[in-house]
Amino acid sequence: MDKAVRDAGIEDHIHFHHKVVAADWDTKAACWHVTTSTPEGNKTFSARFLIVGTGYYNYNEPLATTIPGIDSFSGRVVHPQFWPDDLDYTGKNVVIIGSGATAITLLPSMVEKGAGHVTMLQRSPSYLLPLPTKDRASAVLNSLLPVSWASNILRFYNTFRTYLLYTLCKAFPKRAIAVLRKITEKLLPEGVSYDPHFKPRYDPWDQRLCVSPGGDFFQALRKGKGSVVTDTIEQVTADSIRLTSGQELHPDIIVTATGLKICFAGNIAFSVDGGPTIDPSKKYVWKAAMIQDLPNLFYMLGYTNASWTLGADVAATLIIRMLTRMAAQGKKYAVPRLTESEAAKMQTKSMFDLSSTYLKKANRELPKAGTGQWEPRTHYFKDLYRVKWGDLDSGLEMR
Repeated sequence: MDKAVRDAGIEDHIHFHHKVVAADWDTKAACWHVTTSTPEGNKTFSARFLIVGTGYYNYNEPLATTIPGIDSFSGRVVHPQFWPDDLDYTGKNVVIIGSGATAITLLPSMVEKGAGHVTMLQRSPSYLLPLPTKDRASAVLNSLLPVSWASNILRFYNTFRTYLLYTLCKAFPKRAIAVLRKITEKLLPEGVSYDPHFKPRYDPWDQRLCVSPGGDFFQALRKGKGSVVTDTIEQVTADSIRLTSGQELHPDIIVTATGLKICFAGNIAFSVDGGPTIDPSKKYVWKAAMIQDLPNLFYMLGYTNASWTLGADVAATLIIRMLTRMAAQGKKYAVPRLTESEAAKMQTKSMFDLSSTYLKKANRELPKAGTGQWEPRTHYFKDLYRVKWGDLDSGLEMR
């Protein structure tokens, strides 16, 4: 990322150590006044357009999870969101509580960096697919074609491949489960069973499908340095984790990879003309990028079933088209609007189509999706077509 910033020449345009705490739209001036907190005190910036690229995680608070007795543990308890620089786990016995992407990434990484043994303790498993680290198609195309041609072809190929996997899993879940099981069982060491440790209770892509680069997770298991325990916690004591089955684990360090808390736009307080703070969960999202009643504001939201950056790409395409159109028509601002009757008839949807607990909780924090211009993103190629050539008039007020 540092290299990309330097190569693009944008480092001088970044204000480091500035936290945006509030943004108020000034209708008369047709601009946003953005308040930031800095080590030197608050500073205010003004801009006609505001692009929010904060993601949807709360970077100050982890997801609250009840783990019986965790406060009585005498060893170190770490949450991945606030990883301490001084954590030394060399030769230590580590238990990671959780089964999502964070836990699956941490286990092989900690094994490789010298942990004595790392156990992933999960209530229920996730689907896990090994991802090759070497792309043969990339090597061939880059050797035969100009870089720009190869890059465009590979982008299409990788995007199409991702959506093909997703579509097939949703259309033929039983067959997908059988294929994933066969792949997983080939990589497991002797003595480690697929059921219950790698057999989720849901169909593929009802929740996110995790990937293991180069199968590093399975390599850690085969080395004997990593293991998986599927059970529930009865009680954490000063020196152990007692499980419902009666088994006990004796970690030196506990890592609570139990999920991330969701929030909208870093909890920035948005308002219009000095009015009350707007509750984003009461608003709909126009073309999955603009928030109802907030002028000239674009929210960068990615996909849950594909690369996050593809969603940013769709939003950026929409922004460019809208800025070009507004300049040509002499308009100062654009704001998504819904009449009361339209809102009453709207079929409310979630911005995400997964059943993960943390995403269900996110519905209480994030704006809503609906139908028509307010529908959520579902498919990159379809969404890209809509923002490039679709309707830009319905539900949008320009002045």
